[in-house]
This record gives sequence, structure tokens and C-alpha cells, in this order.
Amino acid sequence: MHQHHRLRVVEAAQRDAEKVSDADVDGHPHALDGTVQHDAFAMEFDPAHAGQPLDFILKSGRALVVVAIDGSFNRHWPPERRETMSEAERLRTRLRHSRQDLGRTIDYLTSRDDIDAGSLGWFGDSYGGIWMIPILAVEKRFRTAVLIRSGIRLANAPQAEQPYNYAPRIMQPVLMLNGRWDIYVSPASQQRLFDLLGASPSDKRLVQYDAGHGILPQNQLVRETLDWFDRYLGPTRAN
Repeated sequence: MHQHHRLRVVEAAQRDAEKVSDADVDGHPHALDGTVQHDAFAMEFDPAHAGQPLDFILKSGRALVVVAIDGSFNRHWPPERRETMSEAERLRTRLRHSRQDLGRTIDYLTSRDDIDAGSLGWFGDSYGGIWMIPILAVEKRFRTAVLIRSGIRLANAPQAEQPYNYAPRIMQPVLMLNGRWDIYVSPASQQRLFDLLGASPSDKRLVQYDAGHGILPQNQLVRETLDWFDRYLGPTRAN
């Protein structure tokens, strides 16, 4: 197991909630080379002031668990570490460590009486919806997923190691929310990932907004996300 930093979990829940019905685990966006995309989030995370605000998850009565996986927040990789590895090596290391970090997080959540660990949802934003696809495929404790700004990107790695190879193994229901003007993950790459997902046609949905790879329309995103989680995780007491 990697020993570079201790795993830090940021868990937020409504103070007046007696029991949280489930937990949504957020895959925070960061670049493949181990750097955080948004400097403001390098050390801390505020769901109300994230690039795409996520406090609506808390207001809906759910718990939001943000995992500081290896390479993000206070665990970002210094240049001297990144420069010692090829892109393929970085991808392998990040996936291996992320799998361990998320597994440990879920193990911890199962020990809490105020979390229904049998109703876990994955919210993957950018990196969390592109490069973390293999994690979603192998971690079956996630019952459903919402991926925003997601699609297929090719790493400088052997074809057999490309993340999209795992998409057919994702059998959980998946909602994809994207921008049709996205130049980082084009509409064609979004559609290709959607087509590869192993979920049945009735359990996957792709929505494209008039936006790029930046902020998606918040009101529409909130409605689609909460409706999806209510459908596959069950409604919360707040509803």
C-alpha cells in the first residue's frame, strides 16, 4: 500500500439530519500528471464554492464524501515526483492508489451508523469521469454514478491500459452530463463512452448542454442529478 501521505476524507452532512440515507462520493477533477486543475482547491474543498457547486447534494439530505486521493488536495504530487515517471506509469500508479483510497473510504463508511453504505452513489467530475472509469468498473459497492464533463481521452499508454476498456464492465446505472462545445472531451468521445457503458439502455442517459468543459448549467445539473439519485438510491427524508 502506498505510504506517501495519509488518506484524508472530507465528510459533510446536514447538522440536523438524524441519519443520512446514503453517501455520494465525489471524484474531484485533476490532471493526469498529478496536479490539481484549480489552485483554489489545492488544500481544501468547499462544496458551496467548488467550480461546479455541489452543496445541493447536502441540501437534498444526502451525505457528500470528498476523498483526497493520491495526487489531489494536500496530497498533490511535486514536480520531482511526476518527472520520474512516464505518463503510463503515472496512470498506473494513480489508478492503483485511487482504488486503495476509495476502498478504504467505503470500508470506513460501512462502520458508521449514520451512513447507509448500501446506497452509495459516485459523482465523477472531469478526471473522475474520464480517467477513473476503471475504478467505477471494479468497485461494485457503488450502486449508480453521475459523470459530468466525461468522455474518452487517450493516455500515452498501451492500448490495453486505456481507461475506456473498462466501460463495458460498468453495469451500474450511469447519468452523463456534458457540454456539446467541449473541446477536451468532444461530443463524439462522449457518445462513444456512453455507447460502451455496460448498463442497459434504460439505465443510462446522456445529456448535452450548450456549454464547454467549464461550468455546466447549475439548475439543470441539480435537477438531473437529484432525480437520478432518487431513482436509483431512493428518496431522502428531505424529499
